[in-house]
Amino acid sequence: MLVIILSFVLLAGNAYAAADDESLLLTAKEKYEKGRYASAIVDLNGLIVSPHSSYQSAARLLLGKCQYKLRKFKEAENTARNLIAKFPFSRYVPHAHYLTAEIVFKRKEYYDTAWHLLITAQTTFEEDLNYTAREKLAGVFGGYLDSSQQKALINWVECDDIRGELESIQRGYMPAVPIGVILDLSGTNAQNGQNLLLGIQAAKADAGKDVPGGIELVVRDGGGSVIQSVIAARELICNEKAAAIIVCLDAACTAAIAGVTSSEGVPLIVPTPQSADILELGDDVFQLLAGYKTEGKIAAEYVIADLEASRAAILAPVSEQGSQSVKGFASRFKELGGDAEVIQWYYSGATNYKRQLDKLIQIGADSLAATYELTDEDYEALLAWDDEPEEEEVKPEEGELEEEPSIVDSLLEVYVSPINFFDVLYVPFEGEEILLLAPQIAGSGFNGYFLGGSNCLDHVLDESNRRYVNGLIFPSHFSIPKGYSDNPSFAADFKSITRKMPDRWNLMGWDAFNYLALAFKGKGWLNSQRIKTRLQDVREFESERLEIRFPEGIRENQSMFILGFENGSFHTLKTPQ
Repeated sequence: MLVIILSFVLLAGNAYAAADDESLLLTAKEKYEKGRYASAIVDLNGLIVSPHSSYQSAARLLLGKCQYKLRKFKEAENTARNLIAKFPFSRYVPHAHYLTAEIVFKRKEYYDTAWHLLITAQTTFEEDLNYTAREKLAGVFGGYLDSSQQKALINWVECDDIRGELESIQRGYMPAVPIGVILDLSGTNAQNGQNLLLGIQAAKADAGKDVPGGIELVVRDGGGSVIQSVIAARELICNEKAAAIIVCLDAACTAAIAGVTSSEGVPLIVPTPQSADILELGDDVFQLLAGYKTEGKIAAEYVIADLEASRAAILAPVSEQGSQSVKGFASRFKELGGDAEVIQWYYSGATNYKRQLDKLIQIGADSLAATYELTDEDYEALLAWDDEPEEEEVKPEEGELEEEPSIVDSLLEVYVSPINFFDVLYVPFEGEEILLLAPQIAGSGFNGYFLGGSNCLDHVLDESNRRYVNGLIFPSHFSIPKGYSDNPSFAADFKSITRKMPDRWNLMGWDAFNYLALAFKGKGWLNSQRIKTRLQDVREFESERLEIRFPEGIRENQSMFILGFENGSFHTLKTPQ
């Protein structure tokens, strides 16, 4: 019994000691970050001499860093080498090699510097440390080692990627940075894919020329197939060593590729809006146009803040795009104090929307009947708002009093149709159904705010009788129809590169590459990690067609225009905030 009690006491004591050690290490880290290196050293030495501490290797690394900061280089080197010798399997050993490399570089021992950087790169599991060590290794290898030292060091290389980088430097040139591109280059969307590729190539010729070693575009065909797209992504990452990938495919293919790139830490540039929430797959995805859910939120914010509307009805397509638009609009509308509970759905390809519109009329009539306590007879009369009168109105004789209008007549005089109980009708059109749906909405008597989706920019002008879409309001990624650039000098420059005037798909590719090219600015070896880090720091970007606003921590563009269509032309009602 005594043995059991003693064992329990020892275990409890060790647990308390471990907690104290962890607290002491955290305190030392805090002091290090504040520049209090001498004070941190006192704490760390206490950890190191503790025989039962499980933080000895971590403490030694931080001790070496403190000594380095105090310019006690010999002590720092001894501490790092002691860590490597005593704890050869610690996860801090690669960091110790890196610290040693920094110290011996100051003594101009360049081969030893390169050797420690190589060991760091080949043994660490941390991406940041790996890329930093490889970048500095490339600099030391090419700038400080003679040919015999280079040859000797390459004999220690076990990683094929590092070997390829060093052999390229040995041959006298920097390797080009491979950028992957996956587009539909065959099938029904092949023409759009080819035009987008032309825009990427033109931007690369313009923006990629200042990158040391240059940029190499490695293009693959998605073919409209999820399997083919995933194979293309894996090939680009594993075989071609793509530092980033630009993809313009349908939602399913894009989401599948995003899963691959996120697992490998490769930045993915997506120039089109997405119905799926691909950003949840990882922090490596950069979506250059607002997704449909975000679009719905932006529409709701405009309705509440600028139109001062409070009741909305929704008529939406049964699709992922429609579902995301509705989810964004309804949730944000409700958050801002509005009511958007009434939703009617229609199937893609439908031509008759009478059932859905009649239901909205009925719901509006129900709400008016409840508000004004209508009788059943009045309610039926309200539903028959568009019936022709059965007999002509009899004017009163001279001297007779006019008959008081009924409550239904008064309501219809104000609302015209019960559907106008709603201030706003939100219809996130998928596309060409606007040609059929807009006239039927007009036939329902709706005369409130008619709110569409971003696809309206491409299809409103196709409406043969434009009076049905007069007054339509919608969020838009761009301020001009079809996305053409209205900058004549840019169009001339683009034509000088491609021998054609830019179209919307050319511009999409141009903008996608130029956004990626923001990561090419600055010194250092370009790799996936550095590109991702630099792009995460980008908050705003404007190009020929695109305006990007990335709030901190968000990698989906939150920038959209609000446009209105009036008297045959578009008008900007609100610019991106």
